[in-house]
Amino acid sequence: MTVIERIGRLTLRRREIIRPALGDPRHFVLLSIRDLAKRLRTDPATTFRIVRGMGFDNYKEFQLYVHELSVSNANSLDGMQDHDSRGSGLVSRLQRSLEQELKNVNALGNQLNLRQFEKIAHRLWK
Repeated sequence: MTVIERIGRLTLRRREIIRPALGDPRHFVLLSIRDLAKRLRTDPATTFRIVRGMGFDNYKEFQLYVHELSVSNANSLDGMQDHDSRGSGLVSRLQRSLEQELKNVNALGNQLNLRQFEKIAHRLWK
């Protein structure tokens, strides 16, 4: 299920509450449900209802999903700023950036609903 399909299952108010976590998953991925609720300025019970409303059985499933989003949302700049033990030369940074972009394109291909995209394109054209 895509992010749009998951968030589409929620009420408008709940969409607005969870939007920051899905829009910038890297800053939310390691948070407990209490910490996430605090960041979203809501209570843990509401946060759990949102998670369930999106089709997750539990908070751990949601955390895994947010982790996958954070990985797929990584960009070239993230790779260029990475200073780890795998080499800090320009060539190795460029290589890691290109590898990340390929992962991002693959993730997009796996998540994109082409039929839905086609419908939206037709609506925009009209």
